[in-house]
Amino acid sequence: MIKISIHKMLYCLILITMMSIQPPISTANDKKNYSTSAENIQARVITEKQEKIEVTWKLNSKNSGNYVLGRSEVPINSQKDILKSKLMSIFSSVQRSRFIDKTALPGKKYYYVIVSKKELNSKNMPLRKGSNVTTQPVSIAHFATMVKDIDIITRRNELEVEWEDPKKNRTYGVYRSTSPISGREELGAATKIGTTSEREFRDKNIVKYATYYYAITVIDSTGKEHFFPIKDQNYTTKGAFIKKAASSTPVNIKATLSGEKSITIKWVKPEIISDNELAGYEVYRSSTPINSAIELKKATLIKIVPKTKTLLRDNDLKPGQWYYAIFTRFKNGYTDINFTYKNNHTESPITIGSPYRLTKLYISKKKLKTMLHWEYTGDFGEKIFQVALSKFSEPYIYSIAKRRIQWTNIEEKSLDISDLANQRQFIALFPKNYDPNRKLELGIDIVCITRNPLRIKKEGPKKTYKTEIVTDRGEHKKSERKEEKTLDTSQDTPYKDFSQDERLNEIIDRTFYKQKYVEAIIKLKQYRESSEIEEDRAKALLFMGKSYIELGKYKTAVKILNPNNFPDFYISEANFWFNFASMQIK
Repeated sequence: MIKISIHKMLYCLILITMMSIQPPISTANDKKNYSTSAENIQARVITEKQEKIEVTWKLNSKNSGNYVLGRSEVPINSQKDILKSKLMSIFSSVQRSRFIDKTALPGKKYYYVIVSKKELNSKNMPLRKGSNVTTQPVSIAHFATMVKDIDIITRRNELEVEWEDPKKNRTYGVYRSTSPISGREELGAATKIGTTSEREFRDKNIVKYATYYYAITVIDSTGKEHFFPIKDQNYTTKGAFIKKAASSTPVNIKATLSGEKSITIKWVKPEIISDNELAGYEVYRSSTPINSAIELKKATLIKIVPKTKTLLRDNDLKPGQWYYAIFTRFKNGYTDINFTYKNNHTESPITIGSPYRLTKLYISKKKLKTMLHWEYTGDFGEKIFQVALSKFSEPYIYSIAKRRIQWTNIEEKSLDISDLANQRQFIALFPKNYDPNRKLELGIDIVCITRNPLRIKKEGPKKTYKTEIVTDRGEHKKSERKEEKTLDTSQDTPYKDFSQDERLNEIIDRTFYKQKYVEAIIKLKQYRESSEIEEDRAKALLFMGKSYIELGKYKTAVKILNPNNFPDFYISEANFWFNFASMQIK
């Protein structure tokens, strides 16, 4: 008897020990098949003018849905750690598997993770070292501590740049531009005017009518420059000049459509500038607003107009949306590139032609081949369109966009969908940069693949829910929703006599994790109204917000998941999903 008891005790101890040493994260060599998981995530420091962190990974292009990339300053070992991380971006499986982290600060250690939204909302989310989560921290050298307190002093015919530096014996790069150097791209568009080991620099090679902005970089012993922009610390936000820029800036620019393929640009001559100095004007055109030095690099100089003219007709334009900017040209060859005032560049585009738009969508079948065809009007705009599937004729793009299966070019006018021919589904076509709230029209944007689309079988009694649902406009309206599905009778039974927390978890299990998001919103709202426990009320609100995300109602989700609604509980989780919904709106 004693021997048997000892054997039983040893057996139990072995089992308990084996269970306790189970690692929370599997390794990249784990043979279990995670079909939606990312693979081979890597993070490293790269130098593209400045040091940044590059994150790369691999995804199966057949996987649908969104993936989220998070960053943390502590190791990521669980689902809770992901929700405490900073949401960096949202990707799909067909997008480029690369992200450049431009916000990484020197001296900080960072870990990265990429998981699908589906995985993040599941109970058992797979985290695998080296596959979808980094295990080794990556950091940018702390040497790149920036200078501070940059200031500009106007002298008689020069501008003096001064700054402070907590470190000694360093070398600095001095940059100048006609617009604020607020980022690394702007630094690339700026002009390097000098290098110094002093904490000041006199800029003598300037024009009296120009407006200038400055930035200071730190140069290490190998010659590498470091620049992490900090407003009014290592770059200026206020323009500096010898004489006021408005005296040389063309004013009241106006662009109007003057023909089928032509636009007329008018402006007013600067009032103060002398005719002895003025040579004419440089007129630029672009498909984006010309409001910074970077945007000017993308623009096209279409003509240099003599000083006697203040009107130009831009003819034979291609279809598109066009912006203009005008800058003063002096007799000494200098052009005053100034973005301080809005009256020398247009803020609204002038449109030539019309954007691409579908007019008809239909299916053709011949033998074993099924084709999706479309007709369209327009001659410019987004050519890449998304193809998505749904079991129903969805009313809005946002409700079907997450079920995208592939991309196509609108000019191709057809797509082989033979592999989908046996599926009783609807197929929709809409542009890559879609408006999520635009309605889909049957026969124009969405069409049924088969003659008999899938319908939910009407076997059980219809159940009517009456509730108040928050709309995207923040309104409360009463709605009746008839559920045509055969309802699970177990859900109609009263909840068991559990504690409040157990009852809440049961509601979430029965609705949210069963992908019954409308019912989840209804049940969780009712629960919040009856509960007096703040932690449970916060959890219910969190899952209401997540349900609205799953329904594609991002504006409503943003209102619900606002951090102000979570002062004490589920703060990091609410903030993570708040940022997710906000990114989807943008």
